[in-house]
Amino acid sequence: MAITACTRASPPTATQGHEQHSTLTAAIADTGKEWFWYAPCQDQQSLTLSVLLDQRVLYAETIPICYILRAQIVDSIHDRSKSAFSFRAPRPLVWWGYRAEDEHAETTATRTAFETSIWQAGADSDLLLIGLAVIAKDGSHMNTVHIARPQAADTGELADGLIVITATAANVRR
Repeated sequence: MAITACTRASPPTATQGHEQHSTLTAAIADTGKEWFWYAPCQDQQSLTLSVLLDQRVLYAETIPICYILRAQIVDSIHDRSKSAFSFRAPRPLVWWGYRAEDEHAETTATRTAFETSIWQAGADSDLLLIGLAVIAKDGSHMNTVHIARPQAADTGELADGLIVITATAANVRR
């Protein structure tokens, strides 16, 4: 998000401040282009999303992405833009930071079956926010947001050795 002009004025009252902030936020959202996946556009690009466990690909998808105005988004794309896959962990997985407290990790057993859901969680002028949830029979082990920059490769760790990677077609190593 970029602010193109800024002026200094006397401090607003509490009510005026909220109204001015809401107006500015709405103006930026209505006029700025943002990155969306599965949106129709003329200059479509591709984003690869891969999930690996110990450097072995569990899931890979090429996702069409567009840099467009939020007002151009069709509500129906959200129904088409959710992905899911299942896997069984060949070893125990160590999870940090979701159900685990402080410095204590949570470990799931070998052969635990997981269902992973992936969706676009947000949009911005220079990135996409991708939501990932990893669930087993005993509950959710991770629910997080991965930052994907369309002009770069990004890597995030969901659990020890369980990695999500996003990159544009131009940034994918062959």
